[in-house]
Amino acid sequence: MKNAGKYLSLFFIITLIFAGLYMSCDTSGADEDPTYTVYYDPNPPDDPGNPGTKMTVTGTMAPSVFTYGKDEKLRINDYVCEGFAFWEWEAPDGNTYQNGATVNSITSDDSITLKAKWEAGKYKVTYLGNGASGTVPGSQEVTYGNNITLSIPAEDLKRGNYTFAGWNTLANGTGTDYYVAGVTVTITANAAQTGKIFDKWITTDGVVFADASSATTTFIMPNKAVTVTATYKDWPTEPEYTIISGANGSVKIDSANGYTFTISGDYSKFDRLEVTGVTLIKGVDYTAASGSTIITITKTGLEKIGIGTKTITAHFIDGGTVTTTLTINAAAGNGGGNTGLIIGIAAGVVVLLGSGFCLYWFVIRKKKVAQ
Repeated sequence: MKNAGKYLSLFFIITLIFAGLYMSCDTSGADEDPTYTVYYDPNPPDDPGNPGTKMTVTGTMAPSVFTYGKDEKLRINDYVCEGFAFWEWEAPDGNTYQNGATVNSITSDDSITLKAKWEAGKYKVTYLGNGASGTVPGSQEVTYGNNITLSIPAEDLKRGNYTFAGWNTLANGTGTDYYVAGVTVTITANAAQTGKIFDKWITTDGVVFADASSATTTFIMPNKAVTVTATYKDWPTEPEYTIISGANGSVKIDSANGYTFTISGDYSKFDRLEVTGVTLIKGVDYTAASGSTIITITKTGLEKIGIGTKTITAHFIDGGTVTTTLTINAAAGNGGGNTGLIIGIAAGVVVLLGSGFCLYWFVIRKKKVAQ
């Protein structure tokens, strides 16, 4: 019995050891296989036409969650960049991967960012004679964003009485114009928005306009691409002018003094006088003088306008206008008749009586009617 206690203690010790070993080998609470995240950066390429700026990339891509030690597929690119084609994905260590490539543990970190790499697209410029006969220039391959010099057609490329001026993207000429260096280019500004008027043409490309302040003007095309811009300004507020004296008056058509009225507007800004349906000539049909603005329609002007009530409008160069009416009456003492002699042969009767005849002559004189 003395050894029984010794063996019992040893049993308990062995049991505790095995229990500890079992607990240390229990995998029921072990961690799952570790993962890492792959992020996709659109990485906009440089704009070849504007150094120092980037192109615009559209679209979105969700990240991928991969398991270490397993083969996984990268996502197919969903980003879009106008004029560029997606080329491949690039890792921070310089390794590159194709679209949808199979990868395995491409990082030992929790995440990695792959950047999109882009290649500028290429396009072909094809020339068409557009009804002309002769040699048409051959096509040109162009990399997106790069400038090229358009071909000048051979001398035998002709079309009737037309003179070659440049190229256009549409046969009817309503597309984008591309001009050859040295030709005269005609430009016309778009219609101004409400409340605006055309101001002038501007450019930073050294273009010299024939008249920069004209909505339609010309310039000589240089040997490079140029940008010209039409600018607009607020429509000036029109001043309000009034008739100081002589508004809505009346006058006889034969008045030696004509008809005078005075406008509040500055005489130095007076432009012209208009009457509905009649063109009046300054210095002949009317005169204009200072003292505000004094307008006198002459006897010649009254006769040109004619009898009746007419609308008269004065225009000023600052955009101001003023309107009045003028009633022109018939001349004094004109009752509608004139003194005159009306002579006619009312009848002639010849009566032959034997060897003789009688002639009857009737004379009618119109008497003057007292006025």
